[in-house]
Amino acid sequence: MNELNLTTPSLLFSAISLILLAYTNRFLSYASIVRHLKEKYENDPEAETTSLAQIDNLYRRLNLIRAMQILGAGSLLVCLAAMFFYYLEWNLLGGWVFGLGMVLLALSLCLCIWEIQISVEALNLNLRSLKKEMTPSLRRRPMVKEMRQRLHELQADVVFLQEVQGQNNRFAKRFAQWPADPQAQYLALDPESSRRFQAVYGLNARYLHGHHGNALLSQFPILSIENRDFSDHVFERRGVLHCVLQMGERAVHCFVIHFGLFARSRARQADALIDWIRAEVPPGAPLLIAGDFNDWQDALSRLLVERLGVYEVLDSARTFPALMPCLRMDRIYVRGFAVETAQVLRGLSWARLSDHAPVVADLTLLPD
Repeated sequence: MNELNLTTPSLLFSAISLILLAYTNRFLSYASIVRHLKEKYENDPEAETTSLAQIDNLYRRLNLIRAMQILGAGSLLVCLAAMFFYYLEWNLLGGWVFGLGMVLLALSLCLCIWEIQISVEALNLNLRSLKKEMTPSLRRRPMVKEMRQRLHELQADVVFLQEVQGQNNRFAKRFAQWPADPQAQYLALDPESSRRFQAVYGLNARYLHGHHGNALLSQFPILSIENRDFSDHVFERRGVLHCVLQMGERAVHCFVIHFGLFARSRARQADALIDWIRAEVPPGAPLLIAGDFNDWQDALSRLLVERLGVYEVLDSARTFPALMPCLRMDRIYVRGFAVETAQVLRGLSWARLSDHAPVVADLTLLPD
């Protein structure tokens, strides 16, 4: 104990900081991993079992990451306390406290090893899923038809959609029933329904086998359309689709949102959206902003409310993952509307259609 001094605990600071950074990066990567589960729900009940196993695996890893971060942060705090005790020349107490910090760090690293083992299990699940997808099966069919049916059953007047397939040659080869029309057009017209939507599609990301983007389905006449690239970096292609709808005598501005996974990207995208709306939407004009904000930390809501005069229709809408929603990813902001009702549609039937649970709201346009 007598050989330890004030500088001894500080030797762990850089190591603990790097470990905490690695833990945070792993947590952010899980958000990206979860998104890939969407394909695992592609319309086959047998594929659903694998997807559920992956979700369970992911929950275990998230809980471990949380424990790892708490232990790592606790180790850092205990080391600071040890330095304080050495500063007071309470060397014996400082030594014991420093030992406690090393124990906490060791426990955090043990949990990290456990988490790595679970990650290997997750890779095995992905490999089994890939093997199943590569095995031809006549029972496999796309869920896009069921999605169209459920959307029309909602009796909605306006629908905001993200990650809509404009073209997907891979799915077209895999599924015999994959629609020949772009997905937005296919969803807009259901032969079994009397409702007919106008469909607008805004391309966000293009790849070798096709492209996807945002879409808006509307029962109201569409006066104008503009789609802008909101990508903050080359690894995430994002966009915002702006449509002006004619609702009676009023022009209503609708923005379909899909922001990035990283907080700094979302902040810059929110600033760009606010500047766009302030520049081109008349002050006080009715406004609908809806989509996937990826804002699970609730960092953007106050900014949008203060600078655009909007408010959120449902401030407790947990939508992701759809099977067991725990994160607030999808939101609806309005201006010039009264909210009659708002809810998140949960349940296995919706979880099979998308990895995000839909948010629905019954709105009344306020008089000018």
